Amino acid sequence: MDDILVNFDQSSGSRISSFLNDIVRLSYALHLMLVFPLLNFSLRTNIDEFLFSKKPLLAVDTKRFVLLSLVLLAMAYILAIAIPSIWYLFQFMGSTSAVCLAFIFPGAIALRDIHGISTSRDKIIAAIMITLAARKIAATVAFQSIHKRNRVVGSKLFEFGATYESSEKDQVQELIDQLHRCAEKRLLTGARVVHGFVLKSEFDDNNLLMLLNHVMHAYLKCSDFKSAKIVFDYLPRKNVFSWSVMIVGFNQQEFFRDGLNYFCKMMDHGVLPDGFAYSAVLQSCIGMDCVVLGDMVHNQIIVRGFGSHVVVSTALLNMYAKLGKIEKAYRVFNSMAERNDVSWNAMISGLTANGLHLEAFDLFLKMKKQGFVPNMYTLVSVLKAVGMLGDVDKGKLVHECVTELGMQDNILVGTALIDMYSKCGDLLEARSVFDMNFADSECLRSVKEAHGMFLKSGYDITDLNVENAIADAYSKCGSLEDVKKIFDRMNCRDVVTWTTLVSGYSQCSKWEEALVIFSQMREEGFTPNNFTLASVLTACANLCYLEYGRQIHGLLCKLGFETVRYIESALIDMYAKGGSIKEADKVFSRISNPDVVSLTAILSAYAYHGFVAHALWHFKRMEQMHIKPSAVTLLCVLFACSHAGLVEEGLQYFWSMEKDYGLVPKMEHYACVVDLLGRVGRLNEAYEFITKMPVEPDEMVWQTLLSACRIHGNVEFGEIAAKKILSHCPEYSSTYVLLSNTYFETGSFKDGADMRKVMKEQGVRKEPGYSWISVKGRVHKFYAGDNNHPQKDDIYAKLDELRRNMKALGYVPDLKYALQGED
Repeated sequence: MDDILVNFDQSSGSRISSFLNDIVRLSYALHLMLVFPLLNFSLRTNIDEFLFSKKPLLAVDTKRFVLLSLVLLAMAYILAIAIPSIWYLFQFMGSTSAVCLAFIFPGAIALRDIHGISTSRDKIIAAIMITLAARKIAATVAFQSIHKRNRVVGSKLFEFGATYESSEKDQVQELIDQLHRCAEKRLLTGARVVHGFVLKSEFDDNNLLMLLNHVMHAYLKCSDFKSAKIVFDYLPRKNVFSWSVMIVGFNQQEFFRDGLNYFCKMMDHGVLPDGFAYSAVLQSCIGMDCVVLGDMVHNQIIVRGFGSHVVVSTALLNMYAKLGKIEKAYRVFNSMAERNDVSWNAMISGLTANGLHLEAFDLFLKMKKQGFVPNMYTLVSVLKAVGMLGDVDKGKLVHECVTELGMQDNILVGTALIDMYSKCGDLLEARSVFDMNFADSECLRSVKEAHGMFLKSGYDITDLNVENAIADAYSKCGSLEDVKKIFDRMNCRDVVTWTTLVSGYSQCSKWEEALVIFSQMREEGFTPNNFTLASVLTACANLCYLEYGRQIHGLLCKLGFETVRYIESALIDMYAKGGSIKEADKVFSRISNPDVVSLTAILSAYAYHGFVAHALWHFKRMEQMHIKPSAVTLLCVLFACSHAGLVEEGLQYFWSMEKDYGLVPKMEHYACVVDLLGRVGRLNEAYEFITKMPVEPDEMVWQTLLSACRIHGNVEFGEIAAKKILSHCPEYSSTYVLLSNTYFETGSFKDGADMRKVMKEQGVRKEPGYSWISVKGRVHKFYAGDNNHPQKDDIYAKLDELRRNMKALGYVPDLKYALQGED
């Protein structure tokens, strides 16, 4: 205490005056604490206003000041003796007593909720010392116990006290940086600590205004609107940045009307907006969905000469685009003398959102031509536009750009690529993108790391949009267990939540579960969107649920989705796989301007049902319409040729893929050619084709050859194919069965029995084949030799009856292929 007095004796008169003023403030607070132990909330607010404001002492209520004057001398004397004692006492005081005192002593209210200061005792010490003096000694004493445990706030303020002689400019910058960190991490109590320090320091008016503006920004980021308003209302003067902070802050919390009110008040106070204020109020217009207000702001922008301001112009075109006035947005964009990356992104996104997909793609090309580098948001927007166009060639141009920028493993861009290829009908490429970048444990690990970062950083993980995004990321990685966990923990759900779950199960081939979830969604009153219905139609197609698919067709007609392009293609696929080629053709005939996706769907439908001539006719029609086929289209053509025995035509189509259509054959195309040759017994050519493949053949190619060897009894090539498969996938039961049956077919019974023995020793078991039908919404599965079906007696009785009838008509079964292990 003697050191403190010596230091203050050596200081100037102004420092002594400031020190005594702080003592007076503290005396007043302690006096009220003793006289009014049961202070109400409003009185505490008044005290705080006095303790932490720059108002002179005489500005306080006169009656209270008279009362204060009677005890001022005594209280000052008590303080001179008691402060060291209080400090010593608090070092040993329990936290419970300290908390009680914190609620009584108004000067500690601002600090009583500080996170990171380990005890309430420390908070009260900090409050008293800040109130006593914002000088080097006070700051050192106040935070010497705190800064060891609170690296975010306490240590910084300790440094300020220890470096008081450093330039004020450096201190201001350090405080601003600290406030930015508090705003970024939503550290409300940290912002309050810095605020208290700022108020008790003696910065010049300009620096003080700058700091308080940043304090308001931190409060708004932490959603403490009341504190932000108080700071704003008590600003000695307000500049345009002060008003802009309030407008932006309320907009970010979606209080757009309040943001607009602050803009109007700013004008009433004679403060002219700058470019950033105009950008902020335009965001208010978007939030209020009011283009009339936007037009009024636009007029003012032109009058005041901000029309050439790149930030303002970008905000203008973004406002018009989001409010559906794309023509005005484009006029603003074309009038810009200078553009930046944000301008291009806003325009491309606006065109895509307003259905001008071709224009969005053309603008993307123009952006690249002018030397601007697309970022993640540009790529996502243009990929969405290309997907809606259904033009896979344009999609591949964007994909090349993605690869050049090294962004193919970005979750958002990768998802947009998969979505684009799916909508363009190139499911092979979509799967390739997924397998290459996301379908592995590394992808799932990355998502889990991102999820953990969300949890640790203090973000509101229970926010519906955040939960939906995390669930979608897990779904894209195929982790249905994690998706279900998030779904079950959600307090509320929307249609996006349900769609994510349905799509996830459908994409992972859990089709029955997807339909069960869809039924639950409907029972809870949610109306599905077009994405939900597309996933449900996919599930119906793969389960051959024709009746259920018809019900979904009726529902989507009722909801107005029947003309959505990828819905039409999904309907064709569902009817074709459900056995109704007539209804598939009926859906196709309603499409006025078919594209590559819909043409591929109907081509596949006819090929699937064996109508090869119809399938090839649609392919020729596609060529006549100058629609470039996709890789999936050529795969369907090869499939049709293979099942019709059109070997030469099929080979011609295969060799023309790269030459005429610019399509690089994938593993599925090579397997189809092997099947094409193998079905007609040209096994030597099939084997030679495999050995000359430019890529390493996978198990699918060798399995196709093995199946052909089994049909034609070729042991030599069958053994080669089986060896290749088992070297990579020893658990494939079908390989053992096919090779053993090949042995049996050629009379090598010992080799066939040995193969079955090896299979048994390896613990490999063949999964029984089954068929199923859907009757009145219920699925009935039938396994070979099944004795578990509740109506098994009736089923076997009917089978015996059919067998007797067939025998009576002279039918003799061909047992050539009814070999061991074949179901």
